[in-house]
Amino acid sequence: MPAPLTTGVLRERISDMEIGDYIATCGIPTKGYFAGTGGKSELALTGSTGEDYTNYFWYMIKVSRGLLIADRVVMHTHSWDSLNLNKNIQGYLQENEFEEGLTIFRRSLRGGVAFADEYGNLSLIDKGYGAWPKNNEWDKHIVNFPKSKIQLGRTLDDVFHYTNAYTWCQETPVNGQVNSGGTTSTGINTNRISRGKQYENANSLFAAPSKLLDPLWGFRPVFEYRE
Repeated sequence: MPAPLTTGVLRERISDMEIGDYIATCGIPTKGYFAGTGGKSELALTGSTGEDYTNYFWYMIKVSRGLLIADRVVMHTHSWDSLNLNKNIQGYLQENEFEEGLTIFRRSLRGGVAFADEYGNLSLIDKGYGAWPKNNEWDKHIVNFPKSKIQLGRTLDDVFHYTNAYTWCQETPVNGQVNSGGTTSTGINTNRISRGKQYENANSLFAAPSKLLDPLWGFRPVFEYRE
């Protein structure tokens, strides 16, 4: 697959990136992440199982000051619980070799706790307006990624590939929420928010059991750093 079809450019240094730019990223289990392909093959748009994703490269896209989001889910068939156990939900300081002096905090996206209505208020029913609160990162940085930063004739999915898999997010849903399929979210302490995939709609929000192991659910890393 090509690089993310933004109007940005491929960079070699995070410090040189502007919004819409992207950087090839791969991992070494003992050293964290570094820029470039590392001579590896590109990761499938559906990600990989386990830590196998470190055998491949993918792209991180700059969406805001000090914030990069992966262009795909990199690791699937991991439950929210297992990701949390390994500190991939709330995050941790990640070793990296991008450039000297750069400190990266790796974590999952914040995706909201309920649906939003047309006025941006909390709704327990999916009305097609994304998630509440409206300033959640999924809606702010992915759904509302600037159209001017997407290549002419291309779509948001050509940038973030959200139709390939659900992205686990940090939050627990509001109890009583009704998913798009008509099911009611119960067990507030055991369900977690996921975004994307459903109906191939970037706005979609789904509450899934935190113990769910499924190749359609996975981890999309966020790199947060100071600039």
